[in-house]
Amino acid sequence: MANYSKNISELFGYRQNDVSEKAMPVTKLELCPFTSHRCTKTSHDRKNVYGVCSVSAAETPNNKTDVIVCPKRFYGLNYEILRGVTRKIWGADTEFVVGGGIHGSSGKIIEIYRQSYRSGIWK
Repeated sequence: MANYSKNISELFGYRQNDVSEKAMPVTKLELCPFTSHRCTKTSHDRKNVYGVCSVSAAETPNNKTDVIVCPKRFYGLNYEILRGVTRKIWGADTEFVVGGGIHGSSGKIIEIYRQSYRSGIWK
């Protein structure tokens, strides 16, 4: 029985078998569609760029669920996914600030990076 649980679903933002005129230049240039820069997922020696955005988690080819494996996807559309999470958790009046903190209506600054470091998440 074949194991379909680790098949690559998406490379450089396109289906892994997409050979369209739109997909091929992006793949050749190794561009991340979410940052518009060269993909940063490389081999240890930095010679190979992987470009894997998602993989399929499935038991059979007819029962596939794509799973995001690249966090850069959250940067797409001007951080829209992260902005949505911010609004859901801290409220619609919370301002999302890239690379800084989050300022709520109460005037408190929630410094995600500093708090995460202090709580041991990134130690």
